[in-house]
Amino acid sequence: MAKVKAPLLSMRASGTIGKNIVFGAWRGVPYARQHVIPSNPQSAGQISTRNTFKWLNDLYRHLGGQGIQPWDAAAAGRPFTGRNALIKSNLPQLRAAASLALLVGSPGVKGGPALDSFTPNTGAASGDIDFDFTIPELPAGWALNKVAGFAVIEQDPHDLGPVGYDEGSYVGANPQTFTLPDLIPATDYACVGWAVYVADGGAIAYSPSSTAIVTSGA
Repeated sequence: MAKVKAPLLSMRASGTIGKNIVFGAWRGVPYARQHVIPSNPQSAGQISTRNTFKWLNDLYRHLGGQGIQPWDAAAAGRPFTGRNALIKSNLPQLRAAASLALLVGSPGVKGGPALDSFTPNTGAASGDIDFDFTIPELPAGWALNKVAGFAVIEQDPHDLGPVGYDEGSYVGANPQTFTLPDLIPATDYACVGWAVYVADGGAIAYSPSSTAIVTSGA
């Protein structure tokens, strides 16, 4: 798709010309693309993609302050939103999947180093999951801000089931674990975790997330 500054020698253009070229704008950016008629808008692949897209939209609506921060950071200064960033990162991973094991909660922003380990476990209390992790050695001048994460009910992302979202974080010099309480007991959850850093110079950086499927306490 070609971006254009003055389509058709004018300042603006929109619509279809001769069923060959489509002009429009997305978030203020003009573009021109070939006009395409879908050959089969109800194919299995298209339905799978649409359902996964809908599920990811629903997930974004459930995100709390911890879950939304990496996506807003990834979209900062760009012509798209945090919602767009989440869908772009996750749609290729999930549209052919029958599980949330590949769910991305943070794409990694400003070079944040990945966690050395991320091993959520079934909690001792009913409905609990413990998020256990270790922190990598950080570059000179970097500091850990927190480790954050969320859990969503494990499911096929094409089934459009309830998200069942909960999130949490641990702030400290050397965090090792935090607990998400009051989840549905004895239920499988996709648990996603990442680190947040203060980079040299003061910028906030996010690690890429890790994901594991864990059963909550019975």
